[in-house]
Amino acid sequence: MLVYEAVRAHGLPALGVLVLAAGVVQLGMGVLRLGRWFRAISVAVVHGMLAGIGLVLIAGQLYALGGVQAPGKTLEKLGGVASLGGGRLGRRRSRGRELCVRVVGNASFLRLPKLLDTLDALPHGPSVRLDLSGLRHLDHACLTALDGWERQRSPLPGREGVI
Repeated sequence: MLVYEAVRAHGLPALGVLVLAAGVVQLGMGVLRLGRWFRAISVAVVHGMLAGIGLVLIAGQLYALGGVQAPGKTLEKLGGVASLGGGRLGRRRSRGRELCVRVVGNASFLRLPKLLDTLDALPHGPSVRLDLSGLRHLDHACLTALDGWERQRSPLPGREGVI
C-alpha cells in the first residue's frame, strides 16, 4: 500500500527509486551480516504468514475469474468467496409444452454443482429451454454443462443448444 501511494503521489519514477532503495537496504544488511537475527523468527510463523498471503491472493484471483469486483477489505474478500459465481434462476415462463427458465447473475465452474442441482429440481413434465441472456459472466465449463443439461431435458426435434 505504501508503494502504491508513493507511485500515485510522485509518479512511476518513484517505483524505480523504491525498488533500488529496497535492494540497497538488503545488500547493506547482507554485508553487515544481519541475516542471522532473522533466524529468531520461527519457521512456522513464516509458513503461516506465507499461507495467509497466498489465501488473499487466491481469493482476489477467484473474484477476477468470476467477473466480479473484489471487496477492498481482506476479511470481506475471504468471506465473499463462497458466493462467487452464483448463477441463479430468474423468472420461469411456460410456452405450451416448453418451460423457459432464465438464468441470471454469474455462472462459473465454482458454483456449477449448485446451479445444476437447482435445475434438476425443476418439474420433469415439460421440456426446458434455458435463457442465458441475463448472465453477466458465463465461463466455458458452465456453458458446456448447461447445454448438455438442456439437451437431456429437451428432446424436442429441431432444438439446438441454449439461447
